[in-house]
Amino acid sequence: MQVDQIPEITSKRQSESLSQMPFKRGKDTIFSEEVWQLLNNQWKSPLPDASVMFPWLHGDTQEVLPQRYVDEPYHSDFDRFVVSVIRSNIRDNKYIENSGLLKSSLEVFDILLPIGKETTIDTVVKDLLKSLEGVSEEDVLQLIEDCSLFEAMPLLKTDPFHSVYNSDNNCVRNNYQKWKQPRTFRRFDLQPSLQFHLTKHCIVYCVTDSCCCDRLINVLKWARRLAKLPECQFKILRGEIQDKLWGTPPILLSSLQTKKGLCSDFDLATFKNWDRDMYYTERLEVSKMSSATKVENIWCGNSTDAEIWKIGKFTENDTLETPTTYYEPSNSVVNATDLNDNALFNIPSKTNDWRLFINCFENAQLPSLEKISELIKHPVDTPVWLSFPSSGSIGLGNLNLDSIQTILNVCHLLEFYPQNKLVFSPDGYTETSFLLVAYLIFKLDKSLDEVIFDLHKKYDRPFFLFLIDIQVLSHLETLLRQYSPMRNETTDPKLPLTIDADTFSKIFFIKPPTDSPFLKCKGPLPSRILPHLYLGSLKHAQCPEMLKELGIRNIISVGESVSWCRPRSNTVNEEITLPARNMERKRSNSFNVLPTANSQAASVINITEQDGFRVCHIDNLGDNGMDPMLHQLDMVLDFIDQCYRKNEAVFVHCMVGVSRSATVCIAECMKRLDCGLLKAYLYVRVRRLNIIIQPSLMFVYELLKWQELYESHDPDVTWDWNMICRCISQLNSNYI
Repeated sequence: MQVDQIPEITSKRQSESLSQMPFKRGKDTIFSEEVWQLLNNQWKSPLPDASVMFPWLHGDTQEVLPQRYVDEPYHSDFDRFVVSVIRSNIRDNKYIENSGLLKSSLEVFDILLPIGKETTIDTVVKDLLKSLEGVSEEDVLQLIEDCSLFEAMPLLKTDPFHSVYNSDNNCVRNNYQKWKQPRTFRRFDLQPSLQFHLTKHCIVYCVTDSCCCDRLINVLKWARRLAKLPECQFKILRGEIQDKLWGTPPILLSSLQTKKGLCSDFDLATFKNWDRDMYYTERLEVSKMSSATKVENIWCGNSTDAEIWKIGKFTENDTLETPTTYYEPSNSVVNATDLNDNALFNIPSKTNDWRLFINCFENAQLPSLEKISELIKHPVDTPVWLSFPSSGSIGLGNLNLDSIQTILNVCHLLEFYPQNKLVFSPDGYTETSFLLVAYLIFKLDKSLDEVIFDLHKKYDRPFFLFLIDIQVLSHLETLLRQYSPMRNETTDPKLPLTIDADTFSKIFFIKPPTDSPFLKCKGPLPSRILPHLYLGSLKHAQCPEMLKELGIRNIISVGESVSWCRPRSNTVNEEITLPARNMERKRSNSFNVLPTANSQAASVINITEQDGFRVCHIDNLGDNGMDPMLHQLDMVLDFIDQCYRKNEAVFVHCMVGVSRSATVCIAECMKRLDCGLLKAYLYVRVRRLNIIIQPSLMFVYELLKWQELYESHDPDVTWDWNMICRCISQLNSNYI
């Protein structure tokens, strides 16, 4: 859809009267086509090797520029970092705040430090500038005004690692720390500012009638001078902005008042821009992935399903009761091109006219036993809404006679209530899992372990049990099965269930089975990312019985050793490769490995067969911000592809399952889904469920090089290092 086809969206930067006025080119002026050419040249330039940019990109070294840049500032290695586009907008009441965004566009606080609550900007500016030569009083006053306007200090976000202003003693102090601190391996928030260090062309723009771009340029110039960075050309984008430059065009606030479907024009325009608002896109992907599916005779879904029901939006297609499984690429918004409600949501069928809703959420209380008993005795035709505590919130200390009877009778209500039932939570799995598993133990008269495997293999439902859930359910299992309708076929379903004191007391004498794989792993199952791909931790790998139960016979151990598998016995293949810095990058389907006189073997890949498993070991690959993985990806993905072609599942793990192994899974999704890094990152992130993937900066950088290599056909692919890091930082800020 073209920008000019979206109602109440304008692609003009200024008001109609101003846009008709011809612009005269000044020294600080740049026009749309020139900006487009600069960005295109940057996107087409190859990323330098990781060894050129690291450890500098960790942002915790004393050098403001990489050593290679200092030696050769005009070397083509840095052509990928020469342009920064920054929006200068002060809030405008006409447009939606998160609209009017150019492609590859940053905000002020992506680059500069905000003014602290206890900071007096006058004092800060005077202290910072007093040591500089040739600074007039007019310069100081103007900078104070400009900083106050943007509520930003003339200090880059990277300055806390070099010269941070300390308001306690009104001085500038040194805060240098060595880069080899684990926390620095994931400073995605610093990358836009670090790219600004290397920037040679800075373009500032706005979408307001009262342009303040020149005042932002003044603050940025002083920030560069204080950081002792080289000269940079600053330009203001003037004139009408071409459609091809917009990431999200300016959208009038009034457009939020009208919706043609589930999404507003702003929602659709935001979704099309993969540079921004990744939290919104993540929520959309979660709601699509965990949409309502039938588990026995109840439905389990998310808050979006309940909201769609409230507004009466149903699909006419009654033939498909459930959508595609959550790990299928087709059940994703990642590669959605036709932006309509049916593509972005799994809209329920008219036959799913739910009447009993149980909303599981944090801090919810158990429903009253009296209300549950009344519904069991006297079902109603009108919608009934109940709440239930989220998974992880019911501990052994919460189990008294009343609470256990309530849990038991909620399961009884779910089984026998005559109307359609929906158990839901905000994300569709975190908060609902305890109740869902308890219900299935009750209904099916199966053990906790059997139900967990059934949920995964038979019902294909995403779920996440915390360790405390497994412990509590282990104690409740005997009671739930004792009252199961499978054992009590003659029991009147319209009578609430009661527990006597003797039965209640026995619950606490039950000893959970020590051989349970879930107690051994102290957590959930491995995450299913694709039909053939699982992601998990070393604890999962140490439970071969669990893996066999899941149908997994292939394992990739990334930098970690599995105790039950002897790496050097029964080795069927072994490859030794060279570090990525000794490789010649070519735009083809492989790297040419070029040995050099000084090259040393890096990590080693060997493939072992033992106890019915085929294990691919990658040794000597740490999550330390230094060890490269790029040179291993070809062989690792070949191993995965062999499993895929044989219709076999493969399990990828490292220590925790969030960095090294997650990087391998992202690369596989880039290849298998034919999409860019950001989309694959989001796809894997959402299917890792409650565990946040955290590939290090080094690994994400190498994945961006991997994106160059495979040249996907994704029209929304993002090439900018700073934008990819900005998006990841935005996602992480909501959880970490």
